[in-house]
Amino acid sequence: MSIYNVAGRSAFVSLLILTACVNPRDNFNPFFATECTSKDSNGNCLKVTCKSDATSDCQVFAAGCLRVGANYNGSKDSGECTRASA
Repeated sequence: MSIYNVAGRSAFVSLLILTACVNPRDNFNPFFATECTSKDSNGNCLKVTCKSDATSDCQVFAAGCLRVGANYNGSKDSGECTRASA
């Protein structure tokens, strides 16, 4: 086995470990992950909504909304995320 092959496997294993440590919910952005319910004249999304179902509630949605600087109005069962006006 060559040194390049060993180094490549080591880098791959390291990448797998790092990937496992990153929770995709930590980077959730509701404006990219859900269907837009209101757009401005340029087509930019202004509002998205969440409704809980059997597999998830709106807690991650609400946290993502606040993390991107938008306003969340609702509960863990349903709510709206609205971009803050500039």
